[in-house]
Parts: sequence; C-alpha cells; structure tokens
Amino acid sequence: EAAKVPNKNGKFPLFTALKRKKRWRNGIENLLNAYPAVAIEIDKETNMYPFMTAASKEAASCLDSIYSLLRTRPEMNTFYHAKAQENQLSCNSNRKR
Repeated sequence: EAAKVPNKNGKFPLFTALKRKKRWRNGIENLLNAYPAVAIEIDKETNMYPFMTAASKEAASCLDSIYSLLRTRPEMNTFYHAKAQENQLSCNSNRKR
C-alpha cells in the first residue's frame, strides 16, 4: 500500500528507489508489483517515466531494471513515442515562419 503513496514532493517510492540505485531484485520488482500503475507515472522532479529514470546516468540502474520496467508496460514504448511526436508537431506548428 505504501508504494501507492507519493512523498510530500509528489515522488513515488519507485522513483526514490531508482535514484538510490536499487536493483530489480532488491526492491524495484516489489514496488512495481505493489503498484503497477506507477510504471506510467511521470516523476514530477525530472519529468521522466520510471524506465527513463532507470536508464539515466544518475540512477545507473542495471539493465534488468530498465528491461523489466518496459516489459511490465510494453505500451509505454508506443505511448512515449506518440507523446514525443505530438510534442514535436506542437513545437513545429508554433514556430514563426
């Protein structure tokens, strides 16, 4: 139940564990199993999804964590690319000619 509760800064325990360089088998798996929906939450501090946080230099997570986070929610790959494309289109349409 605690995995579902963000701290006072709006950060979920999964993001904190990733930043503390926890590995898949040493906490990440348990947090994700306790609250699977966190896989599509965005870290309010970094504006990144958990798989991005895991892959960042700051977190330096093992490949198992990155792979497992993506595997848990495979639609994130499609969702992320759709959002990136949407943002790119928005940026292009806002440019002055």
